[in-house]
Amino acid sequence: MALFPPFSLLPYPLSLSFPSFRLLDLCVYYTMDEGFFSFLIISLYLLLVCVRLASMIDRSEWMYGLDRVNDPRYLDEVRKFITVAKRHRERLKRIATICPCSRCKNLKAYSDPIVQSHLIMYGFVKDYTV
Repeated sequence: MALFPPFSLLPYPLSLSFPSFRLLDLCVYYTMDEGFFSFLIISLYLLLVCVRLASMIDRSEWMYGLDRVNDPRYLDEVRKFITVAKRHRERLKRIATICPCSRCKNLKAYSDPIVQSHLIMYGFVKDYTV
């Protein structure tokens, strides 16, 4: 068996989206050749999945657990969220960002500064998921 998988299976750039199908493909490729290396690759995949799940838990904590007005960590996290949302919006070639605040409930789209102010004033819609 080849030392490295075909380039189509390489997880480049390494995507930590859950589930990470590219990394899972790599794990399946290496499990065809049983041994310690296969175990190591699968263990790495499971570790990355656990890290991703832990970050999702952290996300719900800042979205719903921090004081929106008085805690500077909330504003910092909202700014990061808006940056990611902007990249997503630009990839989709959209003009406005869908607002996930508790008032708009993903039904209206605004400019990024308006969405940021809504998230600070009203917080996220209950049980927000991407």
